[in-house]
Amino acid sequence: MTAAALLLLLMPLLLCSADADKITIAAKTGDNVSLPCDASNFKPIKTVEWSRPDEENKYVIFCPNQNSDPVITEDQYKNRVELLNRTNGNVTIVLHNVGTNDSGIYECYVQGGGGRTKRAVRLISTVSLDVAPPAPQGNMDGNRGEGGNEDGGNKDGLGVSRSHVVLMVAVAAVAAVIVSMVIVIRRKKIKTPSSFLPEDAQNPQLI
Repeated sequence: MTAAALLLLLMPLLLCSADADKITIAAKTGDNVSLPCDASNFKPIKTVEWSRPDEENKYVIFCPNQNSDPVITEDQYKNRVELLNRTNGNVTIVLHNVGTNDSGIYECYVQGGGGRTKRAVRLISTVSLDVAPPAPQGNMDGNRGEGGNEDGGNKDGLGVSRSHVVLMVAVAAVAAVIVSMVIVIRRKKIKTPSSFLPEDAQNPQLI
């Protein structure tokens, strides 16, 4: 058998990736993320494979034939991966509760069950997933107080820090003391009306 004939026989089994979609998805820790893969042009779909080329082609999910249940071998993905309906060609998967270790490259391969061309295993979609770490809680900059505020002070429901409340109370107390002192001084300076009369007027002599 010539090399050309052998190549012709193996052609249906070669990976055809020229038309593969390349998608970038950003997510946050805890999100449920859909990794799209539209293989409607290759119905009926025989085999579906989602794998991680950046992790030695680790399988995310695999369906060896039309009637088989999805196979998930990696503990990392068990009970977290959902495959959509294969019958309509939508082999998108939903990855639940993602974390930073889910960041990376995902590839969707499909093998159709029709003619020779559709029987080729094709790379349909390449998804780059970037999962952001969770937002830090409590001490974000190392200078926050017990309540987790940026200025190190606890705030009440109106957004006023305790340090501000203490300052306002202190100012009010000082003002009250000053006012009290002024009142006392003024009272000491004010005399009764009789004190302003000369002695003769205070003790009149009868003629």
